[in-house]
Amino acid sequence: MTATNRDLSPRARIGALRQTKSEHTEEKIRRNGYHDSDDHGWIPWPEPISFTPKPNHPGGGCYGPKSIGENFREWLRGNPVYIHPMSALAGAWVQFGPPGVGGWPPEERPVHLTPLHEKYNTLLSGIGARNHIGPDMRIGLDLGWGGLLGKIRHYRDLNRPEDTSFYDGEEAFVLGVREWIGRHVPHARRLAAAEDDPIITQNYLEIAAMNEWLVDNPPRTLREACQFLAWFQSVDRM
Repeated sequence: MTATNRDLSPRARIGALRQTKSEHTEEKIRRNGYHDSDDHGWIPWPEPISFTPKPNHPGGGCYGPKSIGENFREWLRGNPVYIHPMSALAGAWVQFGPPGVGGWPPEERPVHLTPLHEKYNTLLSGIGARNHIGPDMRIGLDLGWGGLLGKIRHYRDLNRPEDTSFYDGEEAFVLGVREWIGRHVPHARRLAAAEDDPIITQNYLEIAAMNEWLVDNPPRTLREACQFLAWFQSVDRM
C-alpha cells in the first residue's frame, strides 16, 4: 500500500499486531505441537541464537550470580533485534534461555527431600525454580538502567565484600540489557530510512530516540515507561 491508502488508525494497527500474534502462535504450534500451557509471548525466530555457555563448574554448568550474569550478557548479545512496524515499542524475546545456565550445582541439590516429595506427590517442588514475585517496578522506573547500574557499583564500592560475585553478576546483567536495548536504536533508524510511509517512518524515529534515552536514563513519559517495562518483561521471561 502507499501512504495515501494505508489504514494506520489505532484500530488498524492493533489489528495488525493481533494478526502477527496469531501467525506467531500458529508457527509455534507447527514447530512444537499443541500444548496445555500458557501461550507465552516469545516470537518464533527463524534462526538459532548464537550462544555458547562459559561454565564455572567442573560438571560443565554455570552456577552462581556472577556466572549467570556474565552468561546472560553473552546470551543477549546473540539475541536478535525486533521492531514491529505497527508497534509503539521495540523488542521481543525469542526463546527461553540461556540454555545450560543456572539451577543448582549437583552437590547442593536437596536430594534428601526427594522421599518427602514422593510421599506427598509433589511433582514440582519449586526448589531452584524461578518464582513469580511482585517486584517494586517504581525502583526501575525511577532509576532507569543507568541508575540501576550506578547503584550496583556504588554499593559494591561502599560495602566492599570479600566476594563481589553478587554485584558482579548484577552488573553484567544490566550491562547486557543496556547493550541489547542500544542495538535497537540504529536498527530503528535503518528501518525508518527504508520506509516510504511518513507515519511509520516517524514511529521508527521515535522508537530510536526513546530507546537511545532509555539506555542510560529513567523514563519521562508514559510511552517510555511502557517501553522500560517491556524490556523488563522480555528479560524476565527469558
